[in-house]
Amino acid sequence: MKLIQAALALSLALLFAVGAWHFSETNIKFAVLLAGLALILSVIGASLLADWIVDRVDEHDMIRAEINATTPQTRYAEAIGNLTTEQLMVLSRQSASIEMLISQDYPPVYGIRSANGTIPLDFVTEYLKLTNLSTGELYPIRNYGEGSHARAWATDLTDLLTGSLHFAEPAVGSRPARLFPHVTLAQVAYHLGVEL
Repeated sequence: MKLIQAALALSLALLFAVGAWHFSETNIKFAVLLAGLALILSVIGASLLADWIVDRVDEHDMIRAEINATTPQTRYAEAIGNLTTEQLMVLSRQSASIEMLISQDYPPVYGIRSANGTIPLDFVTEYLKLTNLSTGELYPIRNYGEGSHARAWATDLTDLLTGSLHFAEPAVGSRPARLFPHVTLAQVAYHLGVEL
């Protein structure tokens, strides 16, 4: 609305300025009156235009501040906050989280919480390093000793990658699980919170 008002005031100012120039030789008093009106309307139009520009800048700054304040973590927290109790229970069964195991005898151990326990991040790093980069095949679970912690962790990690995270396709016959073609090992490492 201010932009329309500014355009109208500046148009009238131009009209009065042209009228003042036209009447400047025949009726000087009328020309001075028109020039005064043109000047007043020019000031009003310019101030309305400046006010409109300031409003647009303020609006842009507010949008930019809102975008900067809305981080992915904020959006995630808002999404979690909108879930029902039942949805949260389903989500907790289908997702993984990082946790820290503390013992008075050992330094803290960070791990990924899975459906069957905690997979140490050190194991995750070593397991991912054993991935066949040319085929995307994960290290075969069968290569770990029966009943060992490493085999249980490899099974849990493979279940996580082929299940809720959707990074890999399950093992088929003697072929181990393998990453989907569009998924890189770097992406998997990033999402699991480890560095290769």
